[in-house]
Amino acid sequence: MGKNDSAPKDAQKRESSGAKKGINWREHYLKFVGFAVATILVLYLTGIIKIAVDDYTLGLLVILILLPLIDRIQKIKFKDIEVVMVDSSEVEEAKKKADEAQKEQPAAAKGKTSKKDKAQAPQAQVHAKGLYKMALPPLDFLPQESPAEDGIATLEASLYEEADSNPGAAVVSLSTELEKQVSRVYSKSAKAGGYARFRQMLSELRSQGVFGDSLFEGINAIISIRNRVAQGERLKPSDARALVDSGMKLMRILVKM
Repeated sequence: MGKNDSAPKDAQKRESSGAKKGINWREHYLKFVGFAVATILVLYLTGIIKIAVDDYTLGLLVILILLPLIDRIQKIKFKDIEVVMVDSSEVEEAKKKADEAQKEQPAAAKGKTSKKDKAQAPQAQVHAKGLYKMALPPLDFLPQESPAEDGIATLEASLYEEADSNPGAAVVSLSTELEKQVSRVYSKSAKAGGYARFRQMLSELRSQGVFGDSLFEGINAIISIRNRVAQGERLKPSDARALVDSGMKLMRILVKM
């Protein structure tokens, strides 16, 4: 019990620690840039050094000043190159739904259907763009049992680390793990066999009462962001960490089903 409770607290500590580090980094960086610019300006005005101010110099100065504010930039366009960032409000919405899903969990658990024989349960087959169809025979990637808490904690730590180095990949990895668990729950709870795409699984689990509204919407929000990242939109490290935090809250609900 104590071990299970400690994992979410550790995640909150990591998120809080990461936020504090980000603030300190910006403060120190701005102080450094300000000091460097002031020093160069004094040396230039006193004639100790000579600087040729051109477009490249001004451009570099603008980049140096804007670098600490990169998390707030939604779109970058230079000539024919355009980079679009995932809207942080969508990440915040996913967080909101994950928090609501935690409160809904007891009610959602009451709607669980009886467990089917694993030998008769249809299994998931991977298709393009993260979609799933139900078919036999079973594939090794689909977990037959929920992972232990230590496995969840290991996954969570790995995703947080990946969020800092490769935000997009972290969200793709997170989505894959969520999809596996949804497929596992569906294979036990579905009332009828046949084919079902991933979003159809979500809808059916919701209509059966297995998933509460917020659990459904939280998973759907993360998958939607993942699809946009796959189409080329960029994700900020801070948003990736927030999605990992939200996704792991949803994961801990799923593994208990």
